[in-house]
Amino acid sequence: MQADPAVPAYSIPSHPPAAEVVPDPGTRLDGGLFALAVVCMAVTASLDNLRGPMLPLLGTRLHLSYGATASFVSAVSLGALLMMMGSTRLLLAWPQRRFLALSSVFQGLAAFCVVGAASLVPLLGAGVVWGAGNAGVGLSANLYAIAASPARTRGRVMSALHVCYGVFASLPAFYLPWAAARAPFGPALLAPFAFLAVPVAVAYRRPREVHSHEESGGRRGGFGLDAWLLVAGLSIYVLGEVALSTWAATYLVARGHSLESAGKVLAGFFIGLAAGRGLVAWLLQPWAERLLPIAGIVAGGACFAAVLAGWDWGIALSGFALAPVFPLSATILVADYPNRYRQLLAIEYTVMMTLLLLGQQSFGWLSDAFGVQAAYRAPLACFAIAGGCLAAREFGRLAD
Repeated sequence: MQADPAVPAYSIPSHPPAAEVVPDPGTRLDGGLFALAVVCMAVTASLDNLRGPMLPLLGTRLHLSYGATASFVSAVSLGALLMMMGSTRLLLAWPQRRFLALSSVFQGLAAFCVVGAASLVPLLGAGVVWGAGNAGVGLSANLYAIAASPARTRGRVMSALHVCYGVFASLPAFYLPWAAARAPFGPALLAPFAFLAVPVAVAYRRPREVHSHEESGGRRGGFGLDAWLLVAGLSIYVLGEVALSTWAATYLVARGHSLESAGKVLAGFFIGLAAGRGLVAWLLQPWAERLLPIAGIVAGGACFAAVLAGWDWGIALSGFALAPVFPLSATILVADYPNRYRQLLAIEYTVMMTLLLLGQQSFGWLSDAFGVQAAYRAPLACFAIAGGCLAAREFGRLAD
């Protein structure tokens, strides 16, 4: 089958023969496919980050300690881990849009389970389903964007996609405190989940399923130290970023803020994240692609240290500084392992979700033992370790 270089990388759904897989779009972005990635990212960012302002409400509603509340966050991570472990087989056996539809069903079901939970045990079950659904929608967003973008502009494309994450992740911090003060908890939480229908509808309007040329033909086998440093650095960074944002409202409420005030500060983090990624998408130069993640972690850690010293709005600056880390690290992963990125991405998500599962629960235990203000220093340690891993990898590459 002869490929038209202007046509995106489509193949017959379900079990495409190798001959039907055509190269990626060369130098042209598939705008329709990237729009689908943006819609997926908008939905996953909005719904998953309802957890931050929801945690104080759940603690009050079910009379939970910090450790018990953290168990819900850990259950979300467990669900995401299970979804990532199964995603490679599912994505090989199914069209990607069917995987997206399953993930959306899980996410919607989880919301009803959270509302109906009257004690910790059903809440934990809801958390597992929540994590599985949200991880699947988020993975779909990144895979659609990778397949839509030519290699030479992928860093800017992925940064642009994650601008959307920052923008939409800020909305729950405004929405849920406002809605919870005006409506019962159930309707206030459930209303945004109606948007799950949007990415599924958009995906099923496309006549064929998409596969990136780069995901085929990769050799199997182990990965070297450079790959594991990238996996470790990115996973530990994500643990720090997620802990920072997930527990920010709880930390600020413990320091005397109202939930509405804490929500505004938390929104500042995501707005800073979006603004930083917007700048990267606009101004990124190829020579800076590998330096910015390390510089961002260092600067973000310094801003977060200012938060711990009492300057609450340093949270927004830390979001701005940390903005390049995840999208550019994901771009480096695809660039350095072009025929194996899907395999390594599955490993990355598995390690990341395992760390989130263990780390978030540990945060709750530390909060119960020493107070949430002491435990909130943990993200700073994560940034220091993650920056060291990424720097060691890049210096090792230069030495070679």
